[in-house]
Amino acid sequence: MNLMGKKGQSGTVFKLLIAAAFSMMLLVIAYGYVQSMRPPVAGIEAAEAVLNNAVEAPGKCFSREPVMFQQGQPYSPGMLDQDRFTRGENFNEVVTEIGILDKDDVVRTNAESSISAKCSNGCTLWIGSSTCGEGD
Repeated sequence: MNLMGKKGQSGTVFKLLIAAAFSMMLLVIAYGYVQSMRPPVAGIEAAEAVLNNAVEAPGKCFSREPVMFQQGQPYSPGMLDQDRFTRGENFNEVVTEIGILDKDDVVRTNAESSISAKCSNGCTLWIGSSTCGEGD
């Protein structure tokens, strides 16, 4: 029997197995990276979510980030002061910590930031703060 010819074939198979294992490892890393990326949530949806959480647990601060604010989008206490969001709590104010609202409570420019809300004797929404304005 001539074993010299068979040695090359097993080496090729071994190389293919190593290449397949390496490719699978790269695929798992790429998949994990892609799954960890989250698109920013639109500002009003984030405001609704944090307000709902804050109403459920008065006195606690709830936040969300990243949040995408779109130019021309209104942000005023009146638009969020509805029973479906605040469930009887008075909605006091929208506080902006990053200066993206103009005097008419409209977003001046497209921006990505954080948003937080706290309800205790009324609800307050903070734009640009993830700690309800405490220690940013």
